[in-house]
Amino acid sequence: MPVKKIFSNQLALRKRIDDLNGMLKTMEQQKSELQAVLQIIEDWSEDLRTVDRTNLGVPYIRAVKQLLAKQRVALSSRKSDFNRRIANLKQAEVPFTEDLSQLIQLLRKDVTSVVRDQRKYSARSVENIRQLQGRVIGTCSAILAVYYEE
Repeated sequence: MPVKKIFSNQLALRKRIDDLNGMLKTMEQQKSELQAVLQIIEDWSEDLRTVDRTNLGVPYIRAVKQLLAKQRVALSSRKSDFNRRIANLKQAEVPFTEDLSQLIQLLRKDVTSVVRDQRKYSARSVENIRQLQGRVIGTCSAILAVYYEE
């Protein structure tokens, strides 16, 4: 094999390694964004799980509204850390981010309706929000397990 061909193959291999390292760095950043989103939703879910409840197991409205008001700010504000991370994942075209975005839209809608309208509050509405949070957690975990092999 001529030296010139060896040299050109070596350069092509180095370029391929650099490209793969760039892809790896990008995927690691996407993975950390997704892990941060997962942690935020898990924290929110845990907060709702541990909220004070009546003897019948119904969460007190004041405690729930205070928690959901904080979540609503993070879900609604375009400048929030949570929404910035979701936008980064969408822009990077991570698989299933459309499904994740739809779930987050549903969560945003339910949280907003409970916070804004006291008549919408019920134990069922709180459990629906917890269920949506669980679906978001499951989707994020599945993406991490399949796409990032975590």
